[in-house]
Amino acid sequence: MWRMFKKYLPKRDSLQQEGVFHWLGEHLHHPELWQFYRHNVAKGVAFGLLTAFIPLPGQTLVAALLAYIARANLPIAIVMTWISNPLTFVPINYGIYKVGQWLTGDATPYHPLSEFYWQGASLSETGLHLWQWLNSLGKPFLVGSMAVSVVSAMAGYFLVQIVWQLVKLIRSTQH
Repeated sequence: MWRMFKKYLPKRDSLQQEGVFHWLGEHLHHPELWQFYRHNVAKGVAFGLLTAFIPLPGQTLVAALLAYIARANLPIAIVMTWISNPLTFVPINYGIYKVGQWLTGDATPYHPLSEFYWQGASLSETGLHLWQWLNSLGKPFLVGSMAVSVVSAMAGYFLVQIVWQLVKLIRSTQH
């Protein structure tokens, strides 16, 4: 199963030479970032899921940086952020909003979000626009986003640990 899964993951060389992470270059050579051990994979899943549901641009970059700092599996962290994608965006975010409504008790109807624009004349203007954009999301969405992020990260981490041990147990009983 891992061989099939690893075939579709980003490769170390391609991440080093192109894309968002090329500036990290040699830092991507650390072996723990690429090993498929239970703890590395579980941490990668957790960091990917933690960032996948947070409404900020650059989720993949944040997951990669967290994986690098914690020596988690980098390709897994990156791939897990792709759960939130153009096909799943609407159902995921509506579900996050409903979770937030349930947690906050806020019954306000869902309203369309304003768009976030990067082009600010300065970093402070971009920061101000980011703050206004986050405020436009509303309390239920922000609370739901944080809750779903943390719970899914914890669930993903422990699910990998449990499934890995079960597979190990099943394999040991077969031999």
